[in-house]
Amino acid sequence: SQGKKKTPPGTRLAMAFLTATDPATIKLLRAGIVGLSYRAQRLGHAVAKSLGLIQQTVKHPPATLGRPDVKTQIIHFLAKPLPAGVPSKTSRALLDIEDDALIPVIRNPQKAGGLGDEDRDAVFYFPRDYQDRSTLRPISSLKHDETALVRGKVVSHNYVPIRRLKRPMLEARITDGTGTLSIKWFAYNRAHMEGKLRERATLVAYGTVKEFGGRPGMTHPDIEWDVEEGEAVTSEKILPLYSETEGLTQKVIRRIVMQAVEACASTVVDELPAPVRAAHGLVPITQALRALHEPAKGASVAALRAFNTPEQKRLIFDELFKFEWVVGRRRLNMRREHTKAYPKEPAIALVEQLRKKLPFELTDDQNNAIDRIFDDLAVDKPMNRLLQGDVGCGKTLVALATSLPVVASGGQVAIMAPTEILAEQHLVSARKTIDGLLLPTGRLLTVDLLTGSTTKARRDEILGRLASGETQILIGTHALIEDPVKFAELGLIVVDEQHRFGVDQRMKLRAKGRHPHVLSLTATPIPRTLALTAYGDLDISIIRQMPKGRPEVYTSITKEHERAAMLDMIRRELKKGRQAYVIYPLVEESEKIDLANAVTGAEELANGPLAGFRVGLLHGRMKSQEKADVMASFKRGEVQALVSTTVIEVGVDVPNATVLVVEHADRFGLSQLHQLRGRIGRGTETSYCYLIAGESSGQQSYDRLKAMERTRDGFQLAELDLEIRGPGEFLGTRQSGELQFQYASLVRDQFILHESRKAAFDILKTDPELERPEHAPLRTYMQRTGHLAAARFQTA
Repeated sequence: SQGKKKTPPGTRLAMAFLTATDPATIKLLRAGIVGLSYRAQRLGHAVAKSLGLIQQTVKHPPATLGRPDVKTQIIHFLAKPLPAGVPSKTSRALLDIEDDALIPVIRNPQKAGGLGDEDRDAVFYFPRDYQDRSTLRPISSLKHDETALVRGKVVSHNYVPIRRLKRPMLEARITDGTGTLSIKWFAYNRAHMEGKLRERATLVAYGTVKEFGGRPGMTHPDIEWDVEEGEAVTSEKILPLYSETEGLTQKVIRRIVMQAVEACASTVVDELPAPVRAAHGLVPITQALRALHEPAKGASVAALRAFNTPEQKRLIFDELFKFEWVVGRRRLNMRREHTKAYPKEPAIALVEQLRKKLPFELTDDQNNAIDRIFDDLAVDKPMNRLLQGDVGCGKTLVALATSLPVVASGGQVAIMAPTEILAEQHLVSARKTIDGLLLPTGRLLTVDLLTGSTTKARRDEILGRLASGETQILIGTHALIEDPVKFAELGLIVVDEQHRFGVDQRMKLRAKGRHPHVLSLTATPIPRTLALTAYGDLDISIIRQMPKGRPEVYTSITKEHERAAMLDMIRRELKKGRQAYVIYPLVEESEKIDLANAVTGAEELANGPLAGFRVGLLHGRMKSQEKADVMASFKRGEVQALVSTTVIEVGVDVPNATVLVVEHADRFGLSQLHQLRGRIGRGTETSYCYLIAGESSGQQSYDRLKAMERTRDGFQLAELDLEIRGPGEFLGTRQSGELQFQYASLVRDQFILHESRKAAFDILKTDPELERPEHAPLRTYMQRTGHLAAARFQTA
């Protein structure tokens, strides 16, 4: 554009394309081309094509143009007038594009023969909030800092010089008979505003009220001009608000979305089967989409914000139903696979040997979990079970016990842990319990450990025994999934803290056997809603009972001014021969977050409050051997206080440790704090957990820490953590991507989750291949989106 002329819409769109990187923004921009003039459409498509955002057939431009860059094309295009009527091929060629089939679609999207990707993206770009512009307010009733819609006549306007500004502020005064409102602009087109602010002209303004000198005013409100007395106000409605990205304003986004709604909402295929819609009283998808983007007059903003309208419930149900169908189908496909069964009868003698070695009896929950897993292993369908239980409930022992039917029948077991520390801990547990048991073949059960720190000679020895079948159980880290690791007969995989591994890693280990049974362990109690979603394809066993004789663990929130008393307590415990953990959230100083770190903390403790005691340091950036050496020293009691990051969060078992200090505890999630607290109270002595909260901690953070004081029940804390922090705290890399719902919420929509799950599973029972006519749209959706490729329907 030149001079003070308004930038043409095509240019704005083009520049937005040039700077856009966010996928959601690009989708909206592609949809936004539809409603612009032909000239602007050509410009937008040219830029989009040049950036690879839109794939089209490319033809050479006129020879006189050569091959100009994108900016040259834009300038040349803007300077060139387009002929009236149907644009010529020459004018289209100026932008190096030609696609005759595209022209009628852009000019009239309703004739496109269905809903295109761009329009679908826009229609399903949902509002994040709503503004209530449904009621005109008297000016006399306006209050400071509230938003309001008012109508008034222009009384006067004038230009007020402002120091340090090149142009004066424009101020207009309007009245509705009850009072006077001042409206101010700092950026404006003078000629345009002079025409609009003529005396007695009526306008409607929506904005935030601010008091200036005791009088109400608005700055840069949304304006509807030239509204006659008594005329209906188009502004008088509930307005959707969208997430703004990369310079797209609310007005631009609303225009793009409403273009798509007008053009295509009525053509959206309803993929939810009609019987399901009828059974649950769900409105049609077209009604739901239109009501979301353009709420009817009289709609409740409170209900919209609470996601409590029939239209919103329909979209929530739709999203959760499709997700649960995919989860159920995955579960069904697993059950159609065949594998070797491992009956429990050959292992009865091994189980008895194990029970005699234990200095205690198993809890009822442990016995029940073992029985369920034995039943799974005895069937020629691959087990896919999640064993969850609170910290210290004895999951590892259950996993070791359930490996016995496999090794008794000639199979092998792989136990994969996320860290070397945890893998070594499992090896210690195995050697105390099952290593050396007498197998039915007369040989002794052999357990080996393979990690990144294993020497080459030792690794070659282990791999040789593994391939020959001499090693029955192999414990390790990610090293287990490497190509050289080959099993003679991998029958069972145990994945500890499975949310710490990616799907690909687990699949690589699974590929080392012929559909082996899989048992996943987690010490993070899983909230019920996640059990139905992220873990919906798994059978679940829960251990709630704790072994008898576990000592009390006292938890207290400690403020900075109470630190001295806490340190006195730690010194008393260390003098008794006990040990302590001190946990820090960072390894080294952050430029953004001023937190004390483990390295500095260890130095300060060793040279100050804990001088005379041996202080060790453990963090994730240390080499594996360094970490192993420090941990071994701590277990032997040579290190009395261990300063650590959260690498000790899972699996570390030092019964002599009775004190845990968590610095900046308000920075941790409840589930993570609960895992850390599980490192103490593992012996016979009373233990103490100190949660140090910063003096500037907010009320919500303080309330979370109070929950830690109230209960040691990990399941209660997990439900609260899900509500506060969302599912990411529990999922790690497992299915966090799959659970990025566009509209549904696992916390808010639990009732709909249960209803949609039942509906999806009912269809899987009666028509798993979606062959019935009423299920055809759902089948098409599943194949089109890639959730289920066509081949997956043929799983045998």
